[in-house]
Amino acid sequence: MKHLLLKIVVFSIFTFIVAVSDIPTYIKNIFVMAILFFLLPFENHFFTKERMSRKCIAAASGAVIFTSLFLLVPLLFFNEGANYKGLIDFILSFSLILFYALLGFGVYGLPASLFSDWIAEKFSYRLASAAVIHLTFGLLLITKLSLIPIICAGIFWVIDEKIRKNQRKDFLRERNSIIRSE
Repeated sequence: MKHLLLKIVVFSIFTFIVAVSDIPTYIKNIFVMAILFFLLPFENHFFTKERMSRKCIAAASGAVIFTSLFLLVPLLFFNEGANYKGLIDFILSFSLILFYALLGFGVYGLPASLFSDWIAEKFSYRLASAAVIHLTFGLLLITKLSLIPIICAGIFWVIDEKIRKNQRKDFLRERNSIIRSE
């Protein structure tokens, strides 16, 4: 009961902050839906340390990769980009874009990816289901932000699945070594 009350208080505070901000209404609604995700009734095994660390690593890595691509792709392919006056200008631009990318990946991408895991576990084609759900959440933001949300959703999904695959291999390798030693 205490846990539910804490969730409701956190949801109420977050909703109030979003409601009084001056961001567009559709973004406000998406943020509120993202926080509503944590009010869903999950089993105890869902929020495991491994899953949460995998998601956080995927979100942070995705933000760094997206920021790097955002700054380097125009420069490499189109010979255009921001005219940086020096290394400090580049570092400041990188830091600013990384901050917003981390905010997007953390506030929106993380709950969307957890929701994707929750839904995809129920399907026999988990990998394809997770991809569709990630990209669908990216499509929800496409109106004002061009293709950036879909690219971010794809990056998040690829990194998350790669980490998941590596964790699975490590688990199987460890289990097989234990079996052989017995």
